[in-house]
Amino acid sequence: MISSELIGLDYITKSLKKIEFKYPILFCGEKGTGKTSLAFKRAKDFETVKENITQINCSNNRGIDFHRELISNLHKSSLFGIKRTWILDEIHGLTPESQNCWLIPLEPQNLNENTLIIACTTTTEKVISTLLRRFITFQTKTLTNTGSKLLIEKLCEFNNFKLSKIAKSLLVEKSEGIAGLIISNLPKLVDIEDEQEIRYLLELSSLDVSSNILEFFKLIKNTPNWITIRKSLKDLLKTETISNIRMGLINLTASYFISDFYKPTESDKRLVRLYHSLIGNNSFSEKSNLIVAIYNSCGEVR
Repeated sequence: MISSELIGLDYITKSLKKIEFKYPILFCGEKGTGKTSLAFKRAKDFETVKENITQINCSNNRGIDFHRELISNLHKSSLFGIKRTWILDEIHGLTPESQNCWLIPLEPQNLNENTLIIACTTTTEKVISTLLRRFITFQTKTLTNTGSKLLIEKLCEFNNFKLSKIAKSLLVEKSEGIAGLIISNLPKLVDIEDEQEIRYLLELSSLDVSSNILEFFKLIKNTPNWITIRKSLKDLLKTETISNIRMGLINLTASYFISDFYKPTESDKRLVRLYHSLIGNNSFSEKSNLIVAIYNSCGEVR
């Protein structure tokens, strides 16, 4: 985590310094406004080693049996030390029964000076009032335009990225103050000067696609040479799962055809072949299916 991820959250970080670590904290705000960054910053300030930080997605682990087991181990030390931090992400996803089982452990007399409990949520509507009262709550906010520009400059400086003036301007406009969108989209715009391409890349920001898969999609679209694509695919398979590559390419292809930047070209025939191959080749293993689908999109091997 870098400090620039906390830009615009000074009003929270300053307040946190005045609160004893034994008190449970709840960060509430829309996705991408810094809740998780704040949680890990709090854990770091508590001097919890990373091995003793446990992050739990409550939407995926909703049941009461899971949380009863977790609570039974709440104050136990580990091989890595006595200080432990538990981050309950998406706490609104817990069943009412699971929420109720947290009430007693979070009562003041049951709090432990070596145990830090942090919760994060995008909404408190589904959190029972008695559980909410157990936490000190902080509301995260979107960045101002000035804050967004500062975050972009800090990220460029930290990562040695170069962004064009138009890329910075459009990134501020399209991210609408969501720090998470700035952080995830910025690497996709490095060294790109063309305004239309920048707008198209930002239009895809709602898709959960990595920069590596996006670059590979652009290679397929613009380069029908299988030898070139093959080398890039081998590299991509080292860093991305087959499922992520397949779904990423399907989503990017569909989004391209519906975007305002679609212009019928010869390369679009390759994308149509790619799409049909990705959803239609089921007679091979998952990896073979992906390779053959991409090969079929190239047409004639050159």
